[in-house]
Amino acid sequence: IHGFPTCADAWGPDGIEKFICISQTAEGFHNYFSIKDCSYSFFAACGNTGLIHPCRYETSKRRDDVLKRLYQAASFNFFNQLQLEKNNLLLLDLDNKSIAKILFEKSENNSDSHCGQLIDFFESVCIDDNYIDSNQNILYLKNAAGIKIAEPVSKEIKKEEWKNQLRKIACYFPLLRKGIFQLRNQKCNYRIQIKLPGFDLCENDQEQNDYGCGEKEDECKISCYVAWKTDCCFDSCCEALLFYFNALKLLGIYNNYKPVYECNCGDYGIELHSEIISKGGNKLLSTSNQNNNIAQWICGGTYKSYLMQKNEGRFQMNECLNEIVAINPQQYSSEKMACEAVGRAKKLINLEGLHLVEHILLRPHCKNANGIYDDCGCDALPKPCIDQKNICHFEWVPGGDLDACEKEKKICFTPGYDPYSFIATLALPAWPQRFRSNENREVIERLFQKEAPAHVLLRILWLNPRDFCCFEYHFKIWNEWLAKKLCVDYNNCNFLEFLFHKNFDEISECKECVPCKCDVETPVSCFEDEPVTCKDFSLRDQLNNLYCWTSDGSQYNFENCESCKEVSVLNLKSNEPVIKNPRPAMVAGVVPVNLPNATNAPGIIAAEHEKSMHIQARSYSYKENVKNIMDANPENPVARNAFTFLSVINPNRKQYDDLVNKILKNKSDKPKKIKAFSLKQKQVLIQNITWQYLDRICFNNKEISAIASQQSLFNHLRKNKIDMHALFDGWKSNEIKKIEPGINIKELKKLVAG
Repeated sequence: IHGFPTCADAWGPDGIEKFICISQTAEGFHNYFSIKDCSYSFFAACGNTGLIHPCRYETSKRRDDVLKRLYQAASFNFFNQLQLEKNNLLLLDLDNKSIAKILFEKSENNSDSHCGQLIDFFESVCIDDNYIDSNQNILYLKNAAGIKIAEPVSKEIKKEEWKNQLRKIACYFPLLRKGIFQLRNQKCNYRIQIKLPGFDLCENDQEQNDYGCGEKEDECKISCYVAWKTDCCFDSCCEALLFYFNALKLLGIYNNYKPVYECNCGDYGIELHSEIISKGGNKLLSTSNQNNNIAQWICGGTYKSYLMQKNEGRFQMNECLNEIVAINPQQYSSEKMACEAVGRAKKLINLEGLHLVEHILLRPHCKNANGIYDDCGCDALPKPCIDQKNICHFEWVPGGDLDACEKEKKICFTPGYDPYSFIATLALPAWPQRFRSNENREVIERLFQKEAPAHVLLRILWLNPRDFCCFEYHFKIWNEWLAKKLCVDYNNCNFLEFLFHKNFDEISECKECVPCKCDVETPVSCFEDEPVTCKDFSLRDQLNNLYCWTSDGSQYNFENCESCKEVSVLNLKSNEPVIKNPRPAMVAGVVPVNLPNATNAPGIIAAEHEKSMHIQARSYSYKENVKNIMDANPENPVARNAFTFLSVINPNRKQYDDLVNKILKNKSDKPKKIKAFSLKQKQVLIQNITWQYLDRICFNNKEISAIASQQSLFNHLRKNKIDMHALFDGWKSNEIKKIEPGINIKELKKLVAG
């Protein structure tokens, strides 16, 4: 769903490994219908989304109608119905008329006290006996302890009328607590249930939820008993409150609503998934000042602590993450085709297999000046790992009559002396679902040891996706060299270095899609107290130590075994096709014959690789800048359009012009709660999309005339108070000059800055 600044990030725990982990969960793939192009496809995201719409629908039409109604009603924030008045709160009805004053007791010990008292009030509203109408015509509401907790604003209102007013608005209060009073001090005690005016009618739940259909489908009252509820629970009232404020931001963005469907059941549903991944997980989004004031008053020090953790990047809202990590770009014409594609994707991701390297094939092939076989001076060549002065650790003397012609009376054997004979390395992928657990790997290793010939020793490597990719890269070239299919000189030093001196990193444990805590106790294992035999023994470590196949002890380093992007899309002209799986430009000293200057090949490849990485880093920084504006204006669609523009490979002039004009003309829309950009925000948006537009031109077709044709637009920007000198300076033209020395920077500056 987004790019990565480096190859290591793309392959690492937040890239491919995260995608694999999510795809292996029970609800990792989601089938959805795209309203824009009327096609079916699927995306990868956790199934425990934090907020769920609990109803399913028989037809896609009913689901789509409900989705529209959900979004139309999503602007409702219950805490807008509360107003601070000294040390109490005024409760407003849906017409914003004050109907009650909620009274609070002072409590200095518990910062969560006000939040708990607020829940007490809304729980008390539903109990008839809590409404007290004294002989002096004093009407008030008490709680279970008999304490007065609320009184009507109007002194003339009658008991039944006030009761109806309170219950009508209390229906929409989003925080729920366990009903058993004795359990209220336990953890995981609070949940969220969001009802929305215009979607959920609270006057008579039983009657309104009887959604029978007449003869015509249009007569069916399409709705659900509740708009949204959490599949997570919370340890404190304030934690639940802050989650609610966070949820309002997600509910206010239409693109987060996903019309999904089940392949087997044939039912249709609505899910909430964000398409923008927040850095560091699902953290608290910024809330309105009014929400901040209410939250600060209700939660006090607890809220301040959460804000401090948020600012330090340590605050985790909950374990339920709903961000989309990957989208299948293929579009399908039917639900069945999309479901079949999901099956193929799961099968390919969990594809199992292995590669075998017989060490006898790695023996040296070159003679040095002394006539001794080595591998052309390769330091990674496996060598005897023993004391050369004492090479006889085990003696074997044949029994029976000695052969008169035999001079040697004994046979010596030293483990580790011969690293080539009767030993092989097995490389297996560590990420397929059946291979992820250590227990399953042990079973598979024992099976290999059992089935291998008795005189052959196996060294088994479980590799993460990046290391396995590098292994296959070297392995393929090595096989071609053994078969004499390479037309160039080759030595297998890089392969030897990788096999015997690489510090392989264990694949990261899956931490995504952790089940949300909802009072589910983890069952106690029957085998926890049983001793695990040989738990500290590793055959691979024993072999590595025996043959001195150990790394230098340093941390895992990302292997640049081949260029991350051999044919960078940024370096292609618009009419050039993208080559799939091109032959690597540099293979362990191999110089391809199609390079113009073979002697300079290593420098050329390194320069191209560095250039590609530099361009990606620039693009990533542009997206981060625009994303900050988008987070500050989540309701404004123009910010999302700017973010999408940054991912266009070859943007044309019209796309750029239209987007610039939309940013300049952006205005507020109060009914839709869209706030216009400030001049500073417009400057940032226009700067970043212009930088990306200039980058694409300079690195793709290098046609400065395309920039010259935009001079009238640049003049228009100056008239609208856009600082074009700051725009050009921020573009860092000195970096462009280093990457593309043929670009005329002076001419560009004159065209852009004037």
